[in-house]
Amino acid sequence: MTKDTGKALVIHSKDFPVVSISKEDIITFFRAKYRRMPEFDERLKVIEKMTDRDMEELAKKMEREYVKSVFWFDLENIFEDEIMTK
Repeated sequence: MTKDTGKALVIHSKDFPVVSISKEDIITFFRAKYRRMPEFDERLKVIEKMTDRDMEELAKKMEREYVKSVFWFDLENIFEDEIMTK
């Protein structure tokens, strides 16, 4: 529920996750891209060595890029097409 105070719109809300990433996601992506090519094996070796910290850094970088590039566009389109039409 929102309350218009005349000064600013106050909305009581909580955060909801938009995306997550796992090593399996990365493996699936590169397996589809490279199939049986040596490039897949090279990437698989690196993925297997990735630490939780590496994954956190990758997720943060991906989040920043997503917000900079298509997040707001997607938010508007999905909201307008899916939520407003309910």
